[in-house]
Amino acid sequence: MLLGVLIILVFSLGKIDVLTRYADSIFAPRVYEDTNDGLEEQRQQYYDMIAGFWVHESDFLYDKIELKDNGIIWQHSKMTFLFPYNVYGNIERVSTSYLMPVKIDNDRSAVSNQRVIRETWIKENICYGRNFYDLLTNTDYRNDTLFVEGISYIRYEGEIENFFEEGVLDLVDDIKLRRCTFGFPLQDWLRENISNSFDARDIPFDALKFEQEELVKKFYVPYCLGRTESAMTVGKSYNVELEIVISPDGTVSSCKVRSSDLLSTVSRRPVVNEVMRWRFPTDGEHGNVIKYKGSFIKKQF
Repeated sequence: MLLGVLIILVFSLGKIDVLTRYADSIFAPRVYEDTNDGLEEQRQQYYDMIAGFWVHESDFLYDKIELKDNGIIWQHSKMTFLFPYNVYGNIERVSTSYLMPVKIDNDRSAVSNQRVIRETWIKENICYGRNFYDLLTNTDYRNDTLFVEGISYIRYEGEIENFFEEGVLDLVDDIKLRRCTFGFPLQDWLRENISNSFDARDIPFDALKFEQEELVKKFYVPYCLGRTESAMTVGKSYNVELEIVISPDGTVSSCKVRSSDLLSTVSRRPVVNEVMRWRFPTDGEHGNVIKYKGSFIKKQF
């Protein structure tokens, strides 16, 4: 109870120095063990080097990061996803986190524990919230470009007061988490949009198998498998073979997973659980078996 009161007080007063001190001791337990006694000074030098305002802009991601010289990160992301039949969906993410490098190579590359302190996802009038979870984040700085889990960011050169849209950072506090659905929504939201894409379409029987295979290859695997809650390494590619049995009602009745990268039953279980939640178009009378062989990349979020 006291910790909850303290958290609310810290955010309401905006005391970043207090936030940093507590993030170092309480909010950021180390996932990767630090065995370098001289890392503290090296860590501060790394903060100083990468501190600033960073932007990534591509067709499907517009991302802004303010990285402070004490490890605090303010981030606003706008994501666009292409769903079947050329339907687009948009979602936003606003977060506050604390980055603590625990391994730094050549003063350029770092493995860091990243504690997400507060996070809000927004889709139209629906919001989702989650507090205090950990990521293992890889960063690399070269040629004045910052790479975060392989995504490149360039320094923002405009007016600082225009960097974040007006009021965007207040969204995390203004939207009360008790009014939001708790959890990590993106994987569920993506799956739902894929499933809903074919509901109103009359797909000929002879095209059903092709449509089912396309949904697996182009949407379900790249969008959903890499976002399972698992111990996979972010940014790493995983080979996988799937054998999916589709029932006449379009649900998945069973799934077999083979993988040279996911060797144990424990590591394959999140993949099986995800596939069992997929849905496919059918004629209502016939099932099918879909076989897929390929790979997916573990996503940060």
